[in-house]
Amino acid sequence: MVIGLVWFAVGWGLLRLRDWARWTAQIMLAIGVAWTLPTMHIIHMHFGWRMIAVFGQVLVRVLAISYLFAPKVMDAFLSRRSGHGEVSPSSPYR
Repeated sequence: MVIGLVWFAVGWGLLRLRDWARWTAQIMLAIGVAWTLPTMHIIHMHFGWRMIAVFGQVLVRVLAISYLFAPKVMDAFLSRRSGHGEVSPSSPYR
């Protein structure tokens, strides 16, 4: 129940473009990846539909982390914090 409430608060913060929520989501997603991979090894999970589902979850978490680190997304969160409504480019490589 507590974890669900924390994710609700983080989700609400992400919708409101709060930078603390972006960092919290990245950390929690990384903890999920770091927890899942050794657990699969410890329980000796055999290849099958459950392993495919777990790898799918890990892939979605890694993609979410990389999306939250994207320069355009970081600019949106940082421009919200500075009080400007516009997104300013931070990288010439976009």
